[in-house]
Amino acid sequence: MPSIMLPNVSEELHQRLIRAAERSGRSPDQKAIELLDQAFRPVAGVVLPSPIMPLRPISDEEIAAAIREGRE
Repeated sequence: MPSIMLPNVSEELHQRLIRAAERSGRSPDQKAIELLDQAFRPVAGVVLPSPIMPLRPISDEEIAAAIREGRE
């Protein structure tokens, strides 16, 4: 089973994780896994950009044209 090490975690964050784990009756490792799972769970209705369509910067001219088009 894969594992993750998180170096340089602040003492405050570590203590918050321990307190959250205690409140939920879990170990700090179990609580960290639960929180990571929640953070990366897909949100219904949210569509992320396709990796096939590369994002690119939008020029000032394109922004101005979109504003003009929206006002028409």
